[in-house]
Amino acid sequence: MLHSSSTWRSSGPRRRVRGLEVLPPLIAVAIALVGTSAEARMCLPHLFEEGQRLHAVEGPSLFDLSLIFGQHEICRRPQSQPQERNIALFGNSAVYGMHVSAAETFAGLLNAHWQASATPLHMYNLGYVASYLMKDALIVRKSLEYEPDVILFGITQADFLHMAPIPWPETTVQFFAMNDGGIDRMAEEGAAGLGELVERYRERDEHRDGLGQQWARLREAGSYLRLAARGYAPVLVNRWLLSPEDGPVPPPDREVVPRLRGSLRYKCQKVLDDFENNFGDSWSSWNILAYLEQVQRESGVDVIVFDLPIQHNPIGACYNGRYPTQANAQFRSWLQTETDARGLEFWDLHDLLPSEQFDDTIHPSKSGHIGIANELARRIEAHLRTRPMRNPNDPRRSP
Repeated sequence: MLHSSSTWRSSGPRRRVRGLEVLPPLIAVAIALVGTSAEARMCLPHLFEEGQRLHAVEGPSLFDLSLIFGQHEICRRPQSQPQERNIALFGNSAVYGMHVSAAETFAGLLNAHWQASATPLHMYNLGYVASYLMKDALIVRKSLEYEPDVILFGITQADFLHMAPIPWPETTVQFFAMNDGGIDRMAEEGAAGLGELVERYRERDEHRDGLGQQWARLREAGSYLRLAARGYAPVLVNRWLLSPEDGPVPPPDREVVPRLRGSLRYKCQKVLDDFENNFGDSWSSWNILAYLEQVQRESGVDVIVFDLPIQHNPIGACYNGRYPTQANAQFRSWLQTETDARGLEFWDLHDLLPSEQFDDTIHPSKSGHIGIANELARRIEAHLRTRPMRNPNDPRRSP
């Protein structure tokens, strides 16, 4: 419950301001003034649904991974809950949970289930909209700084879009422009399966000079400050300006509006043409699975890959309004063979949900998220029963 402690009224005594109450805005101001280092690890006030997401439901508006990880619950919770095993979840907008709240995503439902059953597991939803494997590779690399116990990587063939640098959407272009440092470090460390893709991004001109990078980082810090000010404004008003008699100012309404299902009809020929233009025959030459194998080998983190459920709505030679039937079968065969060869655990969930539990070809509806959560709860708990804690002597895990 929020209490006023900073205002005074002509008919009453002064109220003392407690320092902790102004800490979030002061931290934000400090970030804005000094900028952020790409290597810095600083936990920041939550911005997006209590830190359960990397960006808002309206879409990404902050792109520097140091900032968006800093506000995410993965920055603080492992220290406050050292008994938990931490599962870092990655993927596109289907993993992020379009058109549902964070609590209604399968990650949110799993966390509620584990909390209710006193099971020491927690899943961190690090999904980010747009399907593009290079974006996910950068997020995976950043997550290793937070020492997850398990990497759970949701994947579809849409992530293998064969373009570099990607020209759209604008938010994805901004994401790469703000994370040049991460790309450089991937090049230095080696990125199996992604070497060509990394080098293509290193050839770009955006923010490559030091002054340009600093200016971009300062603008990003300013964006964080504006978002923090907007999100914490009701708290500041309640604590600074109001007395208890005035009543609290509510936070802004952030209710997610569900998407209404559109027509299931589509033109198969357009699907075939679009797939050929965007993927072609060389889609698998940029191989995120090779990079995940490297991550598992070098970090010791357990990596699980799962084929995300997709809608089955066949017309002619098309599996649905996004994939040709032949390409879908080829991808799933390749995925099984490739994960087996690389020693990665693989769970095939592509046909888990009926067609009516999707909002479109790849985005599960609210009931679809429930179905995925039920299946993953069974698989994750069974998987972890056979594996000891990765590093039981880690001070973070001390009782």
